[in-house]
Amino acid sequence: MNTRLAGARVGARFAIAAAMLYAAAPASGADIDYRASIGAGYSDNVRRTATNEESEDIAMAGLDFSLDQNSKRVSADVVGNLAFYDYLSNTYDPELVGSVYADTAFSLVPQRFTWVLSDQYGQVAVDPFQPATPDNRENINYLSTGPDFIVHVGPQMDLTLGARYSLITYEEDPLDATVLDGQVSLSRALSGRSSISLNASKRQTEYDDQVINANFDQLETYFRYNVNGARTNIALDAGYTELTRDVSDDGESGALLRADISRRISASTVASLTAGHEFSTTAGAFAGELGAHGGVSTAPGRQGADPFTLDRATLTWSFIRNVTTVAAIANWSKHSYQNLSSLDQTTMILTARYQRDLSPKTSLQVNLSRTDFEIVEGGAEYKELSAGLNFSWSLTRQLNLKVEYEYADRSGATLNQFKENHLWLTLGYGRGNPRGERRAPTFGVDAQQDPAGN
Repeated sequence: MNTRLAGARVGARFAIAAAMLYAAAPASGADIDYRASIGAGYSDNVRRTATNEESEDIAMAGLDFSLDQNSKRVSADVVGNLAFYDYLSNTYDPELVGSVYADTAFSLVPQRFTWVLSDQYGQVAVDPFQPATPDNRENINYLSTGPDFIVHVGPQMDLTLGARYSLITYEEDPLDATVLDGQVSLSRALSGRSSISLNASKRQTEYDDQVINANFDQLETYFRYNVNGARTNIALDAGYTELTRDVSDDGESGALLRADISRRISASTVASLTAGHEFSTTAGAFAGELGAHGGVSTAPGRQGADPFTLDRATLTWSFIRNVTTVAAIANWSKHSYQNLSSLDQTTMILTARYQRDLSPKTSLQVNLSRTDFEIVEGGAEYKELSAGLNFSWSLTRQLNLKVEYEYADRSGATLNQFKENHLWLTLGYGRGNPRGERRAPTFGVDAQQDPAGN
């Protein structure tokens, strides 16, 4: 079977699953936006080469959707952006690209029994040294599900027992794996808005391909301090983590640190910081970052089975008021391997978006993104700049016309360089304005401004 078409079918199943989630979500309290589109595109360098550029006409069918719900029974944050491309001059086989981020929790017995389901689907680079083209990207999916049982052990204390079963699936790389995770947490409420807890978890990762010989166990023990204030949300984890491999008695251990801080600076402005120092895998890092920032369709970096120390930080600033939206995101990460320093890599992604409603029916959006990627040992690196201009015209309440221009430019002394111009014309039908990333944090002051709690 053609691998590109196989990947498209895999992605289509996730699109169907997302649609089923829409249908299953209760109407009350659910905010659902979607846009189905058809269109055509033109690229002046579809293979993204430094010389002998080849142009291509592309037929496209796309689906964008988002769901936001926070009720007593269901908490759901779902974002999807999928497009099917047919390359009319047959430079590549047809393919499905895009991503789906879903994070849901179903309260089957309120405050007693919750079932969690999350899924992250997208593309990663096969060869980190080459540009993202249909021949150099593959689909990856990270599906996780399991229960949380909550036992009240006192007027201000809760004991939570949780379990997760996760499946990691790669389209091409032999990195498919199963992850089993058990968790226990003892928490105490300090006030109506803050709590402290002692947490422990054990995670077992087993790869389907035993030739890889990279199975490992991971133990985490940490304290968490959590605050949901009127204008500030804080979640801080500090503790100890240990990693042991099945093939060796040599283990790794060290400090575990995680922070998630957000602040409503004004009625229009929100700033947030997420950071961490922990053990992870390339699949785990992909799942953690998906949906956190826009502008990158294929996740950069080298894929592998070996766990590593992940250092990361993401700073986000957004301004939303009346007819203007501005957002800026800085994302940095470093992968450090204990015994394979030649694989150490750092990534910095900077993105900025500006959107302005020119009239009740027209809007203009500008997107900028820069990715800096480096393999630390050996000095292999590249810098990739992308820019986009998007004009949207609402023909009716449901029907709209979009004209989009995209520019990409990669430079680097040791890696493939290219420049590409891309033009799209699409006709879309839908409702609302689907989000392009995870939902923004909410604060106590927001509920005060909306007494109904919607």
